[in-house]
Amino acid sequence: MKKFLLPVLFLCAQWCVAQIDRTGNPLEDVPFVEYKLGAGCNRLLYETGSQISIPDQAFEGCPNHEVTLRYRELTNKEHMVRSGVPMNYEEHLLESGGMFEVYAECNGQSIDLAEGKEIQVKFASDNQLEDMEAFLFNPEKQEWELVDNEFSEVLVATPSENDDQLWSGQAPLLKDGEEGPSSMTRTKKMFCLEYTTLTQGKKFECVPPNKLDSLLGVLKRDEQKDQNYVDSLRAVRDEMLRQERERERVRQDSLRQIEQLKEDRRIEVFRSMNIDKMGLYNYDRMIKEEETVPLLAKFKFQGKGWKDDVFVVYDGLNTVVRFSPSDFETRFALFPRNDLQIFVILKNGEVAKVSEQTLKALDFEKLKSKGTFTFVLKEDASAKGLELLAGQ
Repeated sequence: MKKFLLPVLFLCAQWCVAQIDRTGNPLEDVPFVEYKLGAGCNRLLYETGSQISIPDQAFEGCPNHEVTLRYRELTNKEHMVRSGVPMNYEEHLLESGGMFEVYAECNGQSIDLAEGKEIQVKFASDNQLEDMEAFLFNPEKQEWELVDNEFSEVLVATPSENDDQLWSGQAPLLKDGEEGPSSMTRTKKMFCLEYTTLTQGKKFECVPPNKLDSLLGVLKRDEQKDQNYVDSLRAVRDEMLRQERERERVRQDSLRQIEQLKEDRRIEVFRSMNIDKMGLYNYDRMIKEEETVPLLAKFKFQGKGWKDDVFVVYDGLNTVVRFSPSDFETRFALFPRNDLQIFVILKNGEVAKVSEQTLKALDFEKLKSKGTFTFVLKEDASAKGLELLAGQ
């Protein structure tokens, strides 16, 4: 029977302070949880269902039973705003498939993993993005860095007699071997005959005139063998194409069934990664394909307590774009979509935002030619805290 250490809610203390610069952020940060490790191997369970597996003698200069481990996850836009985590890598915006942050302490001091030791994090996530890569946050530069940590998707389903078809995508029964030459040639010289076959290679024989007919008969039979071989190759290729189409059909059906099983809570999806250092990790895809509309942006707000930074979020895109006042005239840009929200966090933790009516009416073709726009920010009593991100 598997045993799990359950977490205790813990607001981060001195040694485990998150690596993200939150200067001026009035919002309560996303809390860590703490685990008091036991001797030997440990398997920890986080509130989302994620699992952290720790080997024996995992840490430098400290036995496991003297270690306190602290862990948290940042999985949605509210977490991103509260924590202040940046969501860009070089010139690209990042869309997150989920982040986790982990630290360890022994006798009041921060410690690292011992050489050659790794922690396995099985991250429970419903946010399955294509082309994801692993990133590690650099606290000194306050930016993300690509890492070569391999990760895999792990599906854990409740057994059911109807679930067997989920795994019915099979490897190809036929493998494409080496082909023979793609052409055949014949050269006749007096009573000598030279030709190449797909099945037997090059042939060259000389015969007396009375044997030439028999040799031509052999040639005919060899040509028939070659034709049969070519026909068999075509049949193999046709079969492989058919099987490939069938595998793709099964794969698409499986993905649809997996999504249904996730909705019915009959399946869990974990993203598994082994890490050899503490820190903040992120599963992301780089958003490269969408064009943006650059603007010289101006903002009007008649109230008090505006913290200056402006946040932009888009429906269905798990990321937060953050602009400082120095960006308003140099790098402010929007995706040409009307399903967005633009807001600021006031010093009291409340929200002021651009009205939905204004954003729905944005004409991006005109904005491209005009190049400037003034956004009016208003406090919205219905948008307490970050409730405006709910369902985003």
